[in-house]
Amino acid sequence: MTLSIKRELAAQLYEVYERALCVLGEAEPTIFDGLEGDAREAYIEAHSQVIVDILSKLRAPLVIQYRDLDTHVHEGPPDTLLDADEQAAVDHLTVAQVQRIDDTLLADCARRAHKVARIVGNTWVQLRDELPEVPIGFYAQRLKSIVEAGKLEWRGNLDHTRFCEVRLARNPLDEVGDAPIMVDASILDALTLFRDRAKRTDLVEAEPDDPSLGLSPNLNRLAERLLQGIEANPSKRWVMAQFQQSLVPVVRIDDEGRERFGSELKNVMQILRIESDDGLLGFYLGWS
Repeated sequence: MTLSIKRELAAQLYEVYERALCVLGEAEPTIFDGLEGDAREAYIEAHSQVIVDILSKLRAPLVIQYRDLDTHVHEGPPDTLLDADEQAAVDHLTVAQVQRIDDTLLADCARRAHKVARIVGNTWVQLRDELPEVPIGFYAQRLKSIVEAGKLEWRGNLDHTRFCEVRLARNPLDEVGDAPIMVDASILDALTLFRDRAKRTDLVEAEPDDPSLGLSPNLNRLAERLLQGIEANPSKRWVMAQFQQSLVPVVRIDDEGRERFGSELKNVMQILRIESDDGLLGFYLGWS
């Protein structure tokens, strides 16, 4: 959704959506504590989807138009913050007990992205009788440590569980089937034209602040790598490896930017006559 509204109205709406997200967050402990099994899973899935819709369909378009609205500072203390009594309780945990928490957190993670709040809440409910003194904030701390150890990929703010998603780390390039690409002068000419022309991503105002990660220059660098190397490496898997290099920094940008970036990558696939990316684009652009 593309908006064009006055900044004053955008700021008012942004504040309303921030308050709505905070109120929705208050419901999460009740859901985790009051429901069980499939009922809790279904309710949390629906609850999380409402939050995702507010973030991506209502709040994100405002930030795309007025980037200064999003200060990246969330209201309230970090979910990973413990008070003195909570810290004293976790200081007495054994190595085996901490490992038990880590294993249970990981067991609830999947190849598909899930909200950190959901994973932390599920684990807390599962272990609260076994570890009654452990606060839920410590579970959030441990999940953050698991991410930092490279076992999970993440998007969002790890200190605020409602604003972050994680998934099991994997290399989607391993799932790409190889096939030869017939490279001729027409393909090289088309890649050159692609590199030199204006891109749909030029219209995205919310490109990353780091110019080295800008969407359109990123695509130009991809085209240049293909032009320099495809004759010596005429294979689908090699091309997808070049795609992956360009896709990695794009994961955390806004939805519109990812959509435009993906459409340009599909144009490159058409030039090279590649029919399927075998899920590579969806892994990075759809955060699936």
